[in-house]
Amino acid sequence: MTPPNSGSTHELMQIEAEFRAGRTSDAVSRAIAFLDGTADPVARANCAGILIDFGAALESEDVVTKGIDCLEALRVWYGSGCPAQVYYNLGNGWDALGRLGVRSLASADRWKCEAFQKAKACHRETLRASSRAADAKRTQYIVNYANLLSSMWRGLEAIKP
Repeated sequence: MTPPNSGSTHELMQIEAEFRAGRTSDAVSRAIAFLDGTADPVARANCAGILIDFGAALESEDVVTKGIDCLEALRVWYGSGCPAQVYYNLGNGWDALGRLGVRSLASADRWKCEAFQKAKACHRETLRASSRAADAKRTQYIVNYANLLSSMWRGLEAIKP
């Protein structure tokens, strides 16, 4: 995966800063406009990940779904060469959607949630695609997968990813 141009990186950093400063709707609108206006697959994957984080923080299924839709399209576009970062962001998106949807479910039923099952599959693909990733990045991937399993009450599965 080639890095996005520095203009894209700067714009995404500005969007995140705007969100942290409390201008959440402006940041979300700006992120969606950026996503819709760039063809750079790396910038799109990064922006979709940011939208998922925003949607999770705002408890907005619509914002999370916008990020997921973009990442699903990228996953298809990349095909068998899909980078770990796309799967990672996609796994986080399905996890966020699952968390928003299971609030009313009993803890023992959470593992059945379709969004969590999709998140689990994406995190496994992340680990498969990142077998040569730097140790710190791979550790981050493993931790997110283990956290997902814990929230699904499937902690024993985290012992062997």
